[in-house]
Amino acid sequence: MTFAYLRDGVYTLNNGMYVINTGTGFLIIDAKDDLGNSELMDILEITNGVRPKYLLLTSCCKPVSGGAWYIYETLGTKVIAHYPDSINIRHGECNNLTYTPVNVSIELRGYVNNLSLIHI
Repeated sequence: MTFAYLRDGVYTLNNGMYVINTGTGFLIIDAKDDLGNSELMDILEITNGVRPKYLLLTSCCKPVSGGAWYIYETLGTKVIAHYPDSINIRHGECNNLTYTPVNVSIELRGYVNNLSLIHI
């Protein structure tokens, strides 16, 4: 086990990712580039085998988004990112570092203060 329960349905994985139980589903925040099977097993343990519906990426930088493709491919999780980082994530390149590109399903534009519009 490489995760910790913080409080109110929020878990942190040892590599800087978060899993949040919204009450109606699960949301992953960020996907580090060194993501592997142990982190996926932790996510599935936290969610009792339920595949999280969304992965929210807070930046296009490789240390934050480098593992997004792996989660997208293995769990079928939809990716959420803000514009213009979403463009870099789709191309798999940010700040002169490359990683496997991933489809961004939901692109956030402008100021967003309420993700309840996304039914998690």
